[in-house]
Amino acid sequence: MEQHLFIYTRTKHFDYRLVYSPDNQFVPNDIRWKFVDFVREVINEDDPTNGEIIEPRWSFYKIDNYILWGIGCRNSLLGSQDSDYTGTKIRGFYGQIIKVSDFDELSLGFTIDYFKELYAEKIVPIFETKRENEVNSIDSQWQSNVLTRVSKSIHLSLNVNSNVTRILPSNINVQEIVESALSFNEVNIVCCLNNEGHARKTELCRFYNVTIIGQNEQKDIHFTQTHEKEEEQPKKGKRDRTSVKTAPKHSEARDSMFDKCFEKLIEGILRTSAKFGLSSNEIINRLANKFPNRTSNNNVEDGFNQTGKEENDDDLQPFIPMKSNREAIRDLAGKRVERKSEKEEVPTSKDDSDIRPISFGKHDDEG
Repeated sequence: MEQHLFIYTRTKHFDYRLVYSPDNQFVPNDIRWKFVDFVREVINEDDPTNGEIIEPRWSFYKIDNYILWGIGCRNSLLGSQDSDYTGTKIRGFYGQIIKVSDFDELSLGFTIDYFKELYAEKIVPIFETKRENEVNSIDSQWQSNVLTRVSKSIHLSLNVNSNVTRILPSNINVQEIVESALSFNEVNIVCCLNNEGHARKTELCRFYNVTIIGQNEQKDIHFTQTHEKEEEQPKKGKRDRTSVKTAPKHSEARDSMFDKCFEKLIEGILRTSAKFGLSSNEIINRLANKFPNRTSNNNVEDGFNQTGKEENDDDLQPFIPMKSNREAIRDLAGKRVERKSEKEEVPTSKDDSDIRPISFGKHDDEG
């Protein structure tokens, strides 16, 4: 059994990202992406109807011999370093990716003390750093003595249908849920969501099995293939086949989200070009020179060395456009300029915040 840290959070000065993650020699990128989408949904407070994280969200995702195990929570549960430089409360997913060949050897941490120890050793020392290379997908292994042995055992009937979310009784023991999941090739579990709405509205990753705080009735929520809610129990009789569409794969959904942000970026370049009389290529070259390897937070003071990993197609930061996209930006921006006359006014946006690099999303404290 080999295990590496997998932590998605932010620090005092740097926005939400994979702070710790194994390289692609340990875990294939397609599996890493599924895990990233999963943990982002686990700690999703951006939709106010999801509510703030009240109890730690114990989370398990198994794909083949890879297991992601951890909790989504507010930092205040694990330590005193719980706010960013603006005073906004921080949340995160704290866990590990485990590669298992023999499930008889699997041991996991089922106590908050286990995660407090992890937080103290791996997050606290870098929490106030202003060097971005110290918080960018660091590959790190970590062991603790606060572990519990788990083994395959069918305690529960779990759902493995991607078009269904099963709500399990909240009074079921988390370890029993995990042990029941070990027999399946792909399955995920999230415990202690605030409400059903969170499970119904996931966009990045479908939750297969969940528990809801205070809800002890088991039931299934059925979805159409468009990732929209269909009905809790399918009705008998004919169904309108025209309403059924092919479900997008995780990679396709991610590409669609990137394309939308890509369009916003191009619009911003065109607005800047019209306002200052610069060519789109000149603006793109200036951006490329200013951000050669990564994006940075504006609050990081000058004078700090921020050298990091060499940029390439295997960059582990999932939400930063790569150098290979610059030619595409130039090409698309150039084509748009050709379709516009020099005197044509470029529409402006009321809010330029929509052209920022892709990030986890807003993380202001709703309270």
